[in-house]
Amino acid sequence: MVKKVSKRRDEVIKNLKEVFRFIWNHKMGRLGIIILVLLLIMALFPQLFTKYTPEWTSNEIFEPASWEHPCGLDHQGKDIWTQIVYGTRISLSVGFIAAILTILVGALIGTIAGYYGGVLDDFLMFISDSIMMLPSLLLLLVIASLFSSIWNIWYTIIVIALISWPSTARMVRAQTLQLKHRLYVQAAIALGASNRRIIFKHILPSIIPLLFARAAILIAGFIVTVASLTFLGLGDPNNPDWGYVMYTANKNMMIIVMKGMWQWIIVPGIMISLAVIAFVCIGEALEDYLNPKLRER
Repeated sequence: MVKKVSKRRDEVIKNLKEVFRFIWNHKMGRLGIIILVLLLIMALFPQLFTKYTPEWTSNEIFEPASWEHPCGLDHQGKDIWTQIVYGTRISLSVGFIAAILTILVGALIGTIAGYYGGVLDDFLMFISDSIMMLPSLLLLLVIASLFSSIWNIWYTIIVIALISWPSTARMVRAQTLQLKHRLYVQAAIALGASNRRIIFKHILPSIIPLLFARAAILIAGFIVTVASLTFLGLGDPNNPDWGYVMYTANKNMMIIVMKGMWQWIIVPGIMISLAVIAFVCIGEALEDYLNPKLRER
């Protein structure tokens, strides 16, 4: 038993190394990894990028950029660059957690629908299609507005996951419909394996690489979604992300124009763009890895 576990672990590590090697040798993948590593370092060790804390305030307000304060001071006397640096952790965390929840819900529903089929499949796909017909950002804005008094970052994550799973579910369902007719799955059924074992042992593991590629694209989209929500004033001020920095800048646009404090609104926008580029590049590399023709090049 121990040998089996050890062999399986070695196989997983070998596969992960192969995937990482492919991504690193992929031009877009390498760019994505470099940007993502820098962003993760900023998120985990913000003290390396700024000596201030988000709570620090100066007696001065609306100070233009300087060597001491690269993006200037805001309306509360807080260092804007520090807000951006610490906002990296919030933006990436929301993107990661929302993507994980979306993938889990979508993969589970898609697998069940594709494997069992029939009325259950029709019902789950009807719900999926109904949600996909709704404009997700507009729906998120409406929900956030209705519950603005109790809204926080966790509500944002949960609602994003609940309205974003259908596309993942449809993708997983399509894969499940193909996989359940494969010989090894049919052999497991003939040997009397339970449906649960077939789903979690034979079908889902075959879809996991595709889910990683999907997750990378979802994270990029969710970072933009949360930033958009916060920029419109419906974010969580207790957990300021890049969008919140842009929101405060937008509220003081006249001062920005008068004092030339363009870094206040441009830099967080650049950070959002870099995060999106990183995950899109990694997602593109993963999709190429899953394509046998491109993989052999």
